[in-house]
Amino acid sequence: MNASSEAPPLAIIPRALTLVEGTFLTRYKRFLADVRLAATGEIVTAHCVNTGAMEGLTRPGGRVWLSLADNPARKLHYTWELAEIDGRVFGVNTSMPNRIIGHLLRETRLPWHRRPWDEVRAEVRYGERSRVDFRLARGKRLHYLEVKNCHLIYPDDRAYFPDCISERATGHLRELVQVVQDGHTAEVIFCVQTPLVKSVRPSDVHDPAFALAARAAREAGVRFHAIAVSHTPDSIIIHRGVPVELKPYRTTRVFRWRDEAQAAAKQRLEDSKS
Repeated sequence: MNASSEAPPLAIIPRALTLVEGTFLTRYKRFLADVRLAATGEIVTAHCVNTGAMEGLTRPGGRVWLSLADNPARKLHYTWELAEIDGRVFGVNTSMPNRIIGHLLRETRLPWHRRPWDEVRAEVRYGERSRVDFRLARGKRLHYLEVKNCHLIYPDDRAYFPDCISERATGHLRELVQVVQDGHTAEVIFCVQTPLVKSVRPSDVHDPAFALAARAAREAGVRFHAIAVSHTPDSIIIHRGVPVELKPYRTTRVFRWRDEAQAAAKQRLEDSKS
């Protein structure tokens, strides 16, 4: 367990939208999830804001929470926000980390960004084809910051990113290296959407190219940080920093855990069809 999780949180953010409980049924077409609402038994289709594999999170029969949109004109009224797996609650909305980091930057709550920035801009174009999550400015100094959502936790209590091949994430690292070579500073923040993790590692098993790019970026001067987040139906609790381990590590156990997770998911899919 990360000792910092026992320290006072960096921030507690009340939820703007009420969450409703349900039972997860299935995810399909990447962006859709069917859920049976606990209060009424109605089956609704929720927006799944996650384009990744979501390894370990899509268990039929699992407890989930959805937010109800305040825009009645929206086609899908619900968004999948949380999933409970083996008693542990995970945030599954991949747009949430950017909101969290944006809040911490504006409130100067990040321990390594205590001095206010003159300007905090989101989604700024840079490089060849990228948009940086945040570009910070203080006088003529520019700092480029990418935020990565992380939810994959293995039995060693470490978080691994990504949970599938992400050419986009690898491209971001290469763009940040160029930013540093151009004389600016750059940073990656992993937002782990569940608490009590020992550290964050780039996954040599799920995306070796990203892991190599992360180590090269560190050598080039890109900084790496991580935070962990606790989710409840009422609030988001942001914990203090989590170590980022970029050194190479033995992958035997990680391959086994991944294969076991994939086999279990395949079995659950077969059982649901029978």
